[in-house]
Amino acid sequence: MLRITGVLPAIILLAAVPARGENRFFFSPALALTGSGDNSIDVLCDNDETALGFSYAIRYDPAAIEVTSLTNENTAAATADYFSGRIEQKDGNIGFGCVYDVGGTFDEKRLPAGTSQRIGRIGFRVLADEAFETILRFDRIAFAPNTRAPVRNVLTDENGQSVVPVLQEGSISIITAAPEISSITGGEGEAGQVFQLTGTHLDQPGLSVEVCGTEATHSLLSLIHISEPTRLGMISYAGFCLKKK
Repeated sequence: MLRITGVLPAIILLAAVPARGENRFFFSPALALTGSGDNSIDVLCDNDETALGFSYAIRYDPAAIEVTSLTNENTAAATADYFSGRIEQKDGNIGFGCVYDVGGTFDEKRLPAGTSQRIGRIGFRVLADEAFETILRFDRIAFAPNTRAPVRNVLTDENGQSVVPVLQEGSISIITAAPEISSITGGEGEAGQVFQLTGTHLDQPGLSVEVCGTEATHSLLSLIHISEPTRLGMISYAGFCLKKK
């Protein structure tokens, strides 16, 4: 179970050694809509030997996303005795630390060698209101009150040594779901007639359709019924308005 505390765990390690074999920290692909919540991105790990713990720190753009949660649930660290994280939304910083067995025996709780192992999940809400790509980067970050001891990006091997993995930045592709009409066919602007709209993002919940200022009923098959007479000259691409209620 995740414990969010003001101080990250102090993991006692020997001198760091260069990465051996394929050791890597990286991120899962992530796609999110503008203004959406309940999104997540996974922190992943490739490790060529058993690890007894790990730590990492991440920088992100606080103007693009708001990190709402850190969790070890349903990850390769779910059974760890200690898993603690820190979120600093103002500065866009995240810090993690994990010790699999605080008793020091490590007879059962450990991270086995493997690839693409999920070692953390970051929940976030999108603050951006337009489409773009925002970057997440691993970095050494100091958190108060331990400002002289920055969180390092390391794995701890069975000898208690710190193994420095390759660090790969990740990205969240933020896309807009604004409805757009590409073509309109059928109808002559009279009440009761049916128009067919072709476009993107037309199946969103709560979407309303207006024709010349009059709300029209519609279905997920893109059939638009005009409920009131309209002037023929106004039936055009500009005459339709799609909006969320």
